[in-house]
Amino acid sequence: MVTRHSRSTVVLAALAVAAVAVSCSSDPESTTDPAREGTRPMLYVGGEGNINWYSLDEKAGTLEKKGGLTYPHAATFFAKSADGKFFYALLRTINEMAQTMAGKALEGFVATYTIDQGTGALTEIGRRSSEGDRPTYITIDKTGKFALVANNLGHMVGNSITVFPIASDGLLGEPVQKIKMTGIRAHQVRVSLDNKFVYVPNIDSDDISQYAFDAKTGQLTPLDPPAATVDKMFGPRHLDFHPNGKWLYLSNEYAANVTAYSINANGTLTQIGGAVSGVPADFTMRKWQSEIRVAPSGRFVYAGERVHETLAIFEVNQSNGELTLKHNEPTLGKTPRNFALTSNGRFLVVGNQESSSLVLYRVNTGNGMLEKLAGPMEQSTPYVHLFHTLP
Repeated sequence: MVTRHSRSTVVLAALAVAAVAVSCSSDPESTTDPAREGTRPMLYVGGEGNINWYSLDEKAGTLEKKGGLTYPHAATFFAKSADGKFFYALLRTINEMAQTMAGKALEGFVATYTIDQGTGALTEIGRRSSEGDRPTYITIDKTGKFALVANNLGHMVGNSITVFPIASDGLLGEPVQKIKMTGIRAHQVRVSLDNKFVYVPNIDSDDISQYAFDAKTGQLTPLDPPAATVDKMFGPRHLDFHPNGKWLYLSNEYAANVTAYSINANGTLTQIGGAVSGVPADFTMRKWQSEIRVAPSGRFVYAGERVHETLAIFEVNQSNGELTLKHNEPTLGKTPRNFALTSNGRFLVVGNQESSSLVLYRVNTGNGMLEKLAGPMEQSTPYVHLFHTLP
């Protein structure tokens, strides 16, 4: 069911600012959701009005489109169940400004699908409200019992964070918790690798909300302090965890840099060193960073640079977690919003949103560098990518 909200001039103003200043969220958790052993990797890509799926031939280094679904909505983020049977997608209004000016409420859903274990095809089996405007991120906790959703405008209409229980049939139940406001424009919600803590980057509050997570009830309890601060005007967008569980890396959208943090025993975050730029020092155009991914090896971190039209490649100092920018790899398209790594870390696919294309790279796991294998290939407005391996 979709809850109709009365709109206000405040919401309209916020949308106008957002349309100019920021991008909506991308990213399923391709390197974060549990990966299963298998022989047939699939790539799922969401965009404006579609979800498509591709098979990845690792030997040939090719992507082949296998099928897709169309919608009158944008597919903005994905997650998958640990057993590989269910798939979750956030669907929301494509043209938010036009919808608002027409006096209509924004629409936001969480859709549940089964995954055909033979073909990878998706079949929708349920859909419910995300309980807030502009759903921007979904993740599944490590027990597989709860889905956590961040709504980017939930602090204005609905809720910033909603925690849904997941039934044995994969469907989402009534929320076990709703958090009205974590900060201004929650852009992501992530569960720590040990399943004990939850972090929410608030892009326009310049902080990261930090919570204790109860894996039995799904409840979030603010830590002390309830948020880790980020430098002003950095715009914390997304974060990803180092596989050692001790460090995390934050993509700052407005500053186009990455900040490293250590995760303390009580779940609070402590910054490691200074922020490291993802663009060259002589780059003078708009700074507009997007997705961030830590390589499964923990040796490298990748970040999307939308105006620079590259992927920034950082090397991780394994003794202290600090980063060094090594290289900027061109994405061969306009506005690299989101990308995904395979669970073995050997392949990476980036989506260029404004040029509607995908590019497949082979990853040199020794030095982190990328070798183009295929593309640019056509894919309408890619917002989000998720790798999944069929049995």
